[in-house]
Amino acid sequence: MKDKDKRKRDFKMAPSYYALLVTGTLLVINIVIIVKNYKKLMTEKPYHIILLISFIGILAGIHGILHLGLEKLYNYNPIQIIKRKFFTPFNISNADYN
Repeated sequence: MKDKDKRKRDFKMAPSYYALLVTGTLLVINIVIIVKNYKKLMTEKPYHIILLISFIGILAGIHGILHLGLEKLYNYNPIQIIKRKFFTPFNISNADYN
């Protein structure tokens, strides 16, 4: 049980956690750029649009695989963390975190 608790605390030291942060940041930056430059993007050649969509698809796939790895190895599920923090603030007990 101690090994599992230690892994829960140490996931932020894993290189895959930082790769997850980088891919997530790149995804957000790409979406912001697309939204801000939508009219200009629609005047680009189809080849450039295909490259951009492919790049975002690759980033999303890598990001998803990193989530899967962190969830399996470190029991890191950010959706559950957000759900517990914002949607059930008065119903959380220590049993929820085990």
